[in-house]
Amino acid sequence: MGRIRQFLGLGALCVALAGCASHGGPTALASRGDAEAVAAELTLDTPIGQICDDPRGRAVLDRNLPNLRKNRNYLLFEGMSLRQLASMSGGKITDANLESVRLDLAALTTK
Repeated sequence: MGRIRQFLGLGALCVALAGCASHGGPTALASRGDAEAVAAELTLDTPIGQICDDPRGRAVLDRNLPNLRKNRNYLLFEGMSLRQLASMSGGKITDANLESVRLDLAALTTK
């Protein structure tokens, strides 16, 4: 029974955090034609859904965390940052995964 409560509590936390996150996406900046500013904002602290709004960011996630967008709970955590999700992943998202994503996202601003 304790495990079920933990699971339900985690699910409720995910829903609450996803609802609190602003998911405006990069469209406001993109409408100004400032694609580099959009890429500059993609970090480990950017909401996952916002990273996925940018095709290049989505490619970075698919390359480094191939099952992330396929996860059946994606809608629950798309408003969270990768750092937040990693801390709740029970080790499934490692520091090495985060570093790979960070480097690839940083490389987007130099292209």
